[in-house]
Amino acid sequence: MLKRAFLIDNDAVFRLGLSRVLADEFAIETVGSRDLARDCSVAINAARADVLMLDPAGVGRRTAAWVHELLSPPREFAIVMLIAPQPSAGIRELVALGVEGFLLKPFGIGDLAKLIAALRRDTDSSAAPRFACPVPAAPGDTAQSVSLNEREMLVVRRTADGRSSAQIAEEFGISVKTAERYRRSILSKLKLRSVAELTKFAVREGYTAL
Repeated sequence: MLKRAFLIDNDAVFRLGLSRVLADEFAIETVGSRDLARDCSVAINAARADVLMLDPAGVGRRTAAWVHELLSPPREFAIVMLIAPQPSAGIRELVALGVEGFLLKPFGIGDLAKLIAALRRDTDSSAAPRFACPVPAAPGDTAQSVSLNEREMLVVRRTADGRSSAQIAEEFGISVKTAERYRRSILSKLKLRSVAELTKFAVREGYTAL
């Protein structure tokens, strides 16, 4: 059961907001909050956190090496990466190391809720990763060969969640026609023919939490 979180992000306002949401919506207490991951390993273990929520920007270029160090001894906490859109190769490396989940910034409370629910269903560190962002694609996969911008990725995720064009438009503050244009552009890029195919693609590629 996830009850205690340790947060690492270089944005203090973001950490404060996330801490409040975790407490108010999910009954998760923030037991540690830092802007940098440097020298945090001891503090994370001492805090007896159930989940470490980490923006790799707080680690620097040694993200994978630092995660490997964290995973070296037996651990009692899950690791969730709070990431900006990035090449899938870096994500695949973190998956291989044992990271349990990813949230693509900017994320909403719905994304957070899905990921936490998935982690609470299965907190075994050997379980498959839980994603609320694109799952790394294998070489040659459509997801890897096609580049979607941040807004398009968000539209894919909302489509996978069953949102209509009108609902997407309202959330993003755009017109319904603009939302539909985003969908048509995405379908064209991915060589898909319908919203149903886009939804299947989104679920297969992990554009929504499991």
